Amino acid sequence: MRRQRAPSFAVASDRAYVPQPFAVDEAPVVVLTPHFLLEAYTRLLLRYRESYSSFFISMICYVAKYVEEGNADKARLDLKYVPSACRRFFNGVKHDEGEQSAPMGQLLEELQRNMN
Repeated sequence: MRRQRAPSFAVASDRAYVPQPFAVDEAPVVVLTPHFLLEAYTRLLLRYRESYSSFFISMICYVAKYVEEGNADKARLDLKYVPSACRRFFNGVKHDEGEQSAPMGQLLEELQRNMN
């Protein structure tokens, strides 16, 4: 089954993709949609795992905190547009501190296996 395609880019004034504090109404600014951004950071994490992994993991956590959880105006990260391997990794990374989650190394190994 092929995953549904969604837009990769959005206009910054489109509150369906851009959280309220970051939305821009003055000029047409094009931004990456949240699901495309999450997939891009996940693929970059795999590609540059040895040198820039902490940066890409930080950006994935940023997407989890500010796009998925932290917006009151209904801008949402729709995970149905993210490949299943990226989705599983993202869900493993965003576990609350009180929940049992897999170690990061294990999550990365599983992601690498599932993306190939």
